[in-house]
Amino acid sequence: MATVQPLRERRQIDAVKLYLRNHPRNSLSAHPLRYYMIWLFGIHTGLRISDIIPLRVCDVMYRTHVSIHEKKTGKTRLFRISSSLQLELEDYCRGMDPDAYLFGNSQGGHLHRVVVWREINIACRAVGITDRVGTHTMRKTFGYHLYQKTKDVALLQMILNHSHPSVTLRYIGIQQDRIDAAIMELAL
Repeated sequence: MATVQPLRERRQIDAVKLYLRNHPRNSLSAHPLRYYMIWLFGIHTGLRISDIIPLRVCDVMYRTHVSIHEKKTGKTRLFRISSSLQLELEDYCRGMDPDAYLFGNSQGGHLHRVVVWREINIACRAVGITDRVGTHTMRKTFGYHLYQKTKDVALLQMILNHSHPSVTLRYIGIQQDRIDAAIMELAL
């Protein structure tokens, strides 16, 4: 599996949001905003796509915290839904069956991660992002921006469930940013 990068610039994040919210191909979908909401959910929670797509409406509606059983680690995790994400979720879920998948497909199941990967790639390419991207870009973007805001690698390490701070810094691209900056400033 190829390594993907976080979106480091807010304008890139906003461009993807705008594309996913307004693109005409969304009108073909059972729920036109589902890829937009998956994007918001991923960049606001840092959850893996395998933990996002099986969520049901009742798991998130009118809740400030959601408990999930992580597929990768097998651990139970409690995460906070930010107030801005809560507002978006209320609009998105209005009129939906509480037992329905939050990000359902036309067969009554949930979306497949490959379908989400394709839609995110289409959106990123459409707005001019040429870096390698995928569903994990959402998780890395969350991590990168939380780190930039707090500079608390220990907190981020705990949230992302990493074994060591250096793993977290490498994961969100901070180590490479530091290496690049040091080399750019070198004048012998």
